[in-house]
Amino acid sequence: RKSQPNGQEPLKRQGSATSKTPVLTPQAIKHIWVRTALIEKVLDKIVQYIVDNCSKYYEKEALLADPVCGPILASLLVGPCALEYTKLKTADHYWTDPSADELVQRHRIHGVHGRQDSPSKRPALGIRKRHSSGSTSEDRFAASAREYVESLHQNSRTHLLYGKNNVLVQPKDDLEAIPGYLSLHQSADSLTLKWTPNQLMNGTLGDSE
Repeated sequence: RKSQPNGQEPLKRQGSATSKTPVLTPQAIKHIWVRTALIEKVLDKIVQYIVDNCSKYYEKEALLADPVCGPILASLLVGPCALEYTKLKTADHYWTDPSADELVQRHRIHGVHGRQDSPSKRPALGIRKRHSSGSTSEDRFAASAREYVESLHQNSRTHLLYGKNNVLVQPKDDLEAIPGYLSLHQSADSLTLKWTPNQLMNGTLGDSE
């Protein structure tokens, strides 16, 4: 009888320790080998082996047994297996943002994918007033201003690494904090941190003018 409480205490302690670790669903446990093989850069080799020996594991109607689709699937995995995965999503990834070093590392891994065929152009800042339809002119100006502000954050010369909405910035101690859009950009030789108020992002000045 005395041995039962002593035997239950280690079980309770062990249960409390394991409860802090993220619980994996049966579906995640079933496919965890795919994540492991991808991190170890051997997933393409595993799939290629399965394709070469598909008659042992799959029926003739299976995708991997297809003489065309099977090798294509194996070749498509060569690219992802060549990448260096620096960080996996955790159970609390919705509440934690990656660091700047992590963002730069991701950008270097994926490389520069600039669109040279259709570079984004900044709209002109010229204001054209039309007396016949004042409201239409104001709407077009607001849309043009909004497009210009967006082009400051996304253009062909700098690459957007990270962006987050509703970041509060307080200009002075006696002023109310202003929500805005925060973004991190990388150019050829530097990193740039930008913040733009939501009013400018929406193309309106409101009552703050």
